[in-house]
Amino acid sequence: MRKAQGCHSCRDRHLKCVRQAGSARCDKCIDTGRECVIGMTIRFRPVTSVRDRAHGDKAQRHSFSYADSQVWVRTPSVTFAPPARTLEELDAEMDVEEERRRSGLDVEKASRTEATDRSIEGLSPATIEPSSMSGGPDPVRKPFDAVQPNHLPAAGLRSILDAHHDGRQDLSLDVGDQLPAISPSAFFGTLSALHDPLTIWPIRNREEARYFHHYVQHLGPWVDVCDENLHFGREVPRRAANYPVLSNAIMAVSARHLSRSSNTQDTASAKYMSKCLRILIPLLDDPVGVLDENLVAAIVILRLYEEMDDDDEKHHLDGGKNLLNSIAHFIPASGLGEAASWIFLRQAIYVSLTTGQPLDIDLNNYLASTSFHRDDAGSWANRMVWIFAKVLDFAFQQNDIPTAQKWTSLHDEVDAWNVAKPWHFQPLWMGELGAAEESPFPPIWMSSPAHGIGQQHYALSKIVLATSDPRKIKLGFGTLEARKAAETIILANLRVVIGLSLGSGEIPATMFHACHILCACGSYLESAADRQAAVAFLIMVEQKIAWRTGRIIAALRQQWK
Repeated sequence: MRKAQGCHSCRDRHLKCVRQAGSARCDKCIDTGRECVIGMTIRFRPVTSVRDRAHGDKAQRHSFSYADSQVWVRTPSVTFAPPARTLEELDAEMDVEEERRRSGLDVEKASRTEATDRSIEGLSPATIEPSSMSGGPDPVRKPFDAVQPNHLPAAGLRSILDAHHDGRQDLSLDVGDQLPAISPSAFFGTLSALHDPLTIWPIRNREEARYFHHYVQHLGPWVDVCDENLHFGREVPRRAANYPVLSNAIMAVSARHLSRSSNTQDTASAKYMSKCLRILIPLLDDPVGVLDENLVAAIVILRLYEEMDDDDEKHHLDGGKNLLNSIAHFIPASGLGEAASWIFLRQAIYVSLTTGQPLDIDLNNYLASTSFHRDDAGSWANRMVWIFAKVLDFAFQQNDIPTAQKWTSLHDEVDAWNVAKPWHFQPLWMGELGAAEESPFPPIWMSSPAHGIGQQHYALSKIVLATSDPRKIKLGFGTLEARKAAETIILANLRVVIGLSLGSGEIPATMFHACHILCACGSYLESAADRQAAVAFLIMVEQKIAWRTGRIIAALRQQWK
């Protein structure tokens, strides 16, 4: 094990890091406008053998390879328990957990026997209970019973979580008598509230299996565009077998998307949504104490659920935001928690971009992410997403007046990413604007979805920086020229964002960005051809991914009048 010296930026680019005495940044970072971050990087070497010189001058090699006949000492199993405030509370939780484990094994055995009998007899509609995940009553699952769909408030998860965080205790007025106030202790501790020893596998309800399959095939890849490990497409479905908060979130978002895709009435998603609320609401009393990457992943999925509403930017999940600001200690783990945090940041950007509100997220937490040390396409895209988040915070700040110095610093940081990005971020093909066969938004083909996300956020950064340039505010002879130059930059990059979306095929993430920037900057489109092409693009998005764009079209037409 050895300690590497130098800043992260120089190590990533394999450059010698030279820092002048008394300077806070190295020479390379000053020249390129990069953020100079010095931190300890530990490198581990795999050791398969050692040499021992204790027996004379001739060293003896001792290998760590063991024979198949090697005898190993048995060690007792380790049980991890949530932190208790007192020793008495810990003892009580352990006793309850032991009783629940014993009863759970008996119920699981009986459930498997019942499943075997059903597989022999064959499943028929008369033997399947549509409202139950396991096909029958389950005493262990009682805390997760659903609220009746007609008791779910029309405002969705937002109204319930907002009431919860505002300190209002009259949740029964919004949800109905079927959703009583539940304390975290009713779930036998944090771990038991999230993890259920009784697996839902295999799903014995055809409709729920259809929902689950739809998520794996279509919705999971929506959010994994910058994640090479595909956590939401692979890891989340596996965890959903034992985590009701994940399984019900998957069912809710899939049921809603299928109903929107087929233009049918959504009668099932509210049931699964209410089950998630029964788990989330009591746990959000102490988001730090119950911090868990499964909760963050569930909130990301539920955010997809709410994005399918026409007014999705108003349904921001405050509970998810509070959790996200507390997950800095597991962001470097490069697991589901880190993947969920980057997706949640992109979702928060959607809201900020369309509402003009700054991000209420501590962006410094992300500096510990492995995306700042890896060289894959997804990591480079995440870095550009992070820079764009800083640009939005600058543009939408409410208390401070934007300064030219800060604007220039962000502008240089955006350009530095564009200069340093790998060669494979260059487009495979770009259509020519003005060609007879091309539309006002020529398609741009990239080699992977992550490349498209990175380039889109670069173009979005240029647009937002152009709209927030402090030089346009000052009065003078150069003000008009500065405004015309800004409009030229906005239109050029707006075409790039939409072109990347058109060239990406059917990748929803790129379509979301294009729709939201049209909502924010569509008023800059002046020609009739541009406006018609923008409306046609929005209609195409709704047809392909079932994300409603009628509200954006109506707002644009009102602005164009």
